[in-house]
Amino acid sequence: MQPTKEVKQYFYSRIFQLKTRFAVNWLCELFHVSRSGYYKWLHSHGNVNRYWQTQICLDKLAAEIHKQHPASGYRAVNGRIQQTTGWVICDLSVLKSMQRQNIRAQGRKTRYTANYGLENEKFPNILNRQFTSAVPFQKVVTDITQFRYQGTSCHLVCYLDLFNSEILEWGVSKTETMDLILTPLRRLLERKKMSMETPMLLHSDQGAQYSSAGCISLLKNAV
Repeated sequence: MQPTKEVKQYFYSRIFQLKTRFAVNWLCELFHVSRSGYYKWLHSHGNVNRYWQTQICLDKLAAEIHKQHPASGYRAVNGRIQQTTGWVICDLSVLKSMQRQNIRAQGRKTRYTANYGLENEKFPNILNRQFTSAVPFQKVVTDITQFRYQGTSCHLVCYLDLFNSEILEWGVSKTETMDLILTPLRRLLERKKMSMETPMLLHSDQGAQYSSAGCISLLKNAV
């Protein structure tokens, strides 16, 4: 893949910087550019020093800001450069500067830890990743997910039977309330009353809704 014109200009500026320490022929081979192309660029650019200084300064600023704010993308980095220096730089220039240095924004990693107390009760993991069942209504798993529909954020809860991966009950709402969990759970428990051959194991991630006093009370009263 041939380097772009801007990348070649950057390589030429680096060769110009290092030519007092290394041979030009060797530097051209190192950067995979032709010697004739370097000299043509050198004679046709009277402002080589200014171009090199601008690129190096931009690279240093982008690297420093990335070190301080590793989650910032090129637009955020450009905004911080303008705030600190007053330079007016297009986003594309900052993006290419970060690409030259192989700088990428690091996503923020957050971990939710449930705080169990009087309101939230924790139960042992009886299922223990045994996601198969021999009979219906023996192992039911549930979870909540969020999605967007026509620009609106919605929450979906499902109760799935591991016997045949059937969605036994489900509910959807624009708000994540206790009714979103309890309403389909009540319907599920009513259906379970019609088949009492085997006890039903309900498995969840024991989030705030599933470990709440209302949900646990409903399950205990159904036993």
